[in-house]
Amino acid sequence: MNWMKILKTSSKNYLLSLLVSMIVSATILFMTYQTSSLNQSTLETQLKSTTVMIVLLSTVFTPLMEELFFRGLIYNKLASRFNFLTGAMISAILFGIMHVLPSITSGNFSDIPFALQYIVIGFFIARSYHQTDSFAAPITFHFIQNTIATILLLLMG
Repeated sequence: MNWMKILKTSSKNYLLSLLVSMIVSATILFMTYQTSSLNQSTLETQLKSTTVMIVLLSTVFTPLMEELFFRGLIYNKLASRFNFLTGAMISAILFGIMHVLPSITSGNFSDIPFALQYIVIGFFIARSYHQTDSFAAPITFHFIQNTIATILLLLMG
């Protein structure tokens, strides 16, 4: 396993996803005047009450579990049966839906546009996996994504 390639590829794809996500976020803000999803608000609230537990869950447990499911199972199955783009897009769409599903099931349909941000992230995570052919890449990307997001939430307080 080439850890430098994995870190470089994951970091590059993270930065690309950040750029695209910023464009999507600006578009969502312009169209809906919303700045964050229920998923984001919930994390902010939980960080205030159980900081250590949430930091561990969001930076270690969540990347591992979500990547096992979305890239390890769904992406792998679809990419091997069809191609990279099909596997990446379907796994990314499911990843996006999963992140806004609690809002939708509670009747809050205003979070649906935020699925686009998660779809972008999911696509670039799959791209990291595809480019390195190593399952360590999507976990690394997701770890970077969640760690930076968690640190920013803690700093903004």
